[in-house]
This record gives sequence, structure tokens and C-alpha cells, in this order.
Amino acid sequence: MTNLFRNTFGMWNFGLGAAASTLYMLLSLGLILFWYRVFREDLRAR
Repeated sequence: MTNLFRNTFGMWNFGLGAAASTLYMLLSLGLILFWYRVFREDLRAR
């Protein structure tokens, strides 16, 4: 995230910042979906 901020606002490279933030968002979404599938049964039991 620090590298993302430095490239975007420090070097004024908005294209790289937009691409990197999109990749981080997709990675986060993938991890959340994976976590949800692993713990689906525990979430239903409550």
C-alpha cells in the first residue's frame, strides 16, 4: 500500500495507481470469497 501511494501521488503516476488498486481489490475479494467458502458451515451454525 505504501508503494501504491508513493507511485500514485508521489510520482503522479495515476495509471499505475489505478491498476494496482484494482488488483489489490480483486485479490481481497478472492480472499474473502475463499474465507467464506471455508467457514460457510460455521457461519450457518450460529
